[in-house]
Amino acid sequence: DDDDDDNLAELHEWEQAQFVNVPPPSDLAALQQRLAEATAALQQLQEEHTFRAKTLTTQHSETTAAAAATEQQAADATERYDFYQTKRGFVRNMLTCLGLKGRLIDGCESRKHELWVKQAKSLTAARQTSHQDEALVTNSACKRGSTKAAPDQLRATKDRCRKRREKRRRRNQDRAAQGGQPVPAGLSSDEEDSGKNMRKYEEQRRAIDADAFYALDDVVDEFRDIQLIGREFEEWKSTFPQEYDLSRADMALQRILAPFVKLQMLDWNPTLPACPPLKDLAWYQDLVATGHEHIIPNIVEEVVLPKVTGVLEHVYDPMSGRQTAAARAVVQQLFEFSTVSTGRDRTRAMLNGIANRLLRAAQVIPQLPSFQAQALADPASGASEFVELSINRCLKLLEAVVQWDGLVLQHSLLQIALDKIITARLIKWLKAQPAAPQLMGLCEQIAMRLPPAWFQSQPNHRPQKQFQPLISAVSQLGARLNQVYPTGGFAETAGKLTQYFRTGQV
Repeated sequence: DDDDDDNLAELHEWEQAQFVNVPPPSDLAALQQRLAEATAALQQLQEEHTFRAKTLTTQHSETTAAAAATEQQAADATERYDFYQTKRGFVRNMLTCLGLKGRLIDGCESRKHELWVKQAKSLTAARQTSHQDEALVTNSACKRGSTKAAPDQLRATKDRCRKRREKRRRRNQDRAAQGGQPVPAGLSSDEEDSGKNMRKYEEQRRAIDADAFYALDDVVDEFRDIQLIGREFEEWKSTFPQEYDLSRADMALQRILAPFVKLQMLDWNPTLPACPPLKDLAWYQDLVATGHEHIIPNIVEEVVLPKVTGVLEHVYDPMSGRQTAAARAVVQQLFEFSTVSTGRDRTRAMLNGIANRLLRAAQVIPQLPSFQAQALADPASGASEFVELSINRCLKLLEAVVQWDGLVLQHSLLQIALDKIITARLIKWLKAQPAAPQLMGLCEQIAMRLPPAWFQSQPNHRPQKQFQPLISAVSQLGARLNQVYPTGGFAETAGKLTQYFRTGQV
């Protein structure tokens, strides 16, 4: 406004200079010339003022827009500040909750695992005791062994053996009633533990479950419900997606959710036939429902794999066909996730844990007993039944090892199956026995349990070093049987078996 007044004053002074202080024109042409010059000067001045007015208008518009943008930025900053203050409070409270409850959940998980390990060791000890009892009773009946048991001890041992046989008989009756086939002695692993041990196990299990149930009892749903926690992070992601990605919030979310996943999987045991698939678990479905299914593979690697590794290495019973089938199914499901592969450390640890468990089972399985032909022919001695039971246990463990083919490294399985079970147990026993047709039947049972791929995968169909003792034992057995039974066709059978062991083809 002051500039406009100054301009008007200048214009007035100029007009005075042009028309007042100038002497009258002497003629009309001179007057016209002066008017033209005055008009041109006024037009130039008008153009200057017009340009300046446009410039001021543009500056005013830009200033107004900048002011509006600044006001919007201030509003956005206020909204962002309030949002992050709210999230900050949520995260602070969440961390405080996890600091207190996470240790309780980890403690419950460790106690449950220790309980499973203790129960597994108890069942293994019961199986070993059963074998020792059978050996004592059979040796006593055959008058073998350097140490004679006291009469009371022998009677108690016989009574335990009788009860176990009765239990096997009842289980076979139950299987037959349900349309199943009876299981030969030594192939059933569902030996019941003592009632006292089972009651103690149930008491400890209920105590752990009670502690786990009340671990989050005083926590509001906002800090214990996986869906609600997931929605908090989903709100952050949808509101400020760039900042969400830069802060690696997904990594924080999976660590926050880890204790809650552990709590939900407290009773999840991959060796149980009733173990539900991961996709049916509540935490899995909650993450899918909140749009966080992309972090599930990481949770599987961080939480599920260590649990499975611990159970399969220390709880899994290879002598149980049902446990082997259930555990293999779970491991196959795990390989559906992108974070589970043989190139990753936790996956290798799981597969090595399975191999270690199979190896320990093979190392503790008893050597096969040998008896005189007279004792084996006497049903009252129980020698034949005890030998059959011992052989069946070796064959069952061999089946369990073979079941892991395609998952565990083949080299490890070959070492366990051929070196620890077939060579160190079955072939060692077979060589010490007099020639009998049943021995060739044992060789055929071994062949039935070994996958052809173990032989066909060898270069030029040449068997590995581990197969040589088996091939040699079968060949020698065929020669021995052919001498005793020339018309039995045992040499031909041995030839077919050795051919199978060399090439995987009959």
